[in-house]
Amino acid sequence: MSRKWAIWLSVGGDLRFASHQDMMRSIQRTAVRAKLPLKYTQGFNPRPVMSLVLPRPVGVASGDDLLTLSLEGDSESGGVVESLNSARPPQGLEFLGSALMGGKVSPQPRRAWYELPLDEGRRKAVSARLEQLALAGDWPVERMVKTRRRRKSAPENFAAKRLNIKPLVEQIRIFDNLLEFTLISSATGGARPAEVLTLCGLDERKDLASVRRVTVDYCVGGEEKDFRAA
Repeated sequence: MSRKWAIWLSVGGDLRFASHQDMMRSIQRTAVRAKLPLKYTQGFNPRPVMSLVLPRPVGVASGDDLLTLSLEGDSESGGVVESLNSARPPQGLEFLGSALMGGKVSPQPRRAWYELPLDEGRRKAVSARLEQLALAGDWPVERMVKTRRRRKSAPENFAAKRLNIKPLVEQIRIFDNLLEFTLISSATGGARPAEVLTLCGLDERKDLASVRRVTVDYCVGGEEKDFRAA
């Protein structure tokens, strides 16, 4: 019998520049080296049943990612984390805790908290920009999105789409030397940290590499769920 686990992990260092696919490969290899009794999908190309609930933007560090992982048989919570940490890469990845998940419904992100350190000069400039944003009715950004293909063999095309992300930013403020912002997740997507940085007059590429996702709230079946209390 297989059981689904919630596992928290942090990502930093150079590993924060890994793509989502590379991150999943790194976690899978770690789990294999840890000799965990992984559950695999059926079919010609079986893969471990695991997923990161809210993939990080490339370059963003995280202190509280949630991994769901299915294991065969019974395992001890502390043993799972200890085994993963003993087999993890030497830098950039750390497993923080785990808990059994009940039910078959997968968790969905509800909101995520981010922070970016600011020096004194930029703090003043961003503070002035936040005052302007507070008075604006819309926070428009342009996002490149895939256009619908008439046939599967046609090449993928992208087009610029104009979006108002103000309803998707629950909070944005400067606290001490940090820019803090909270982004709402929905079934149709959410605002991106890089878009928030652009609105604040910051560099969406250079400054994104200093952003850290502090924590994330999740829900199951529309209700908030703290898996640590499971």
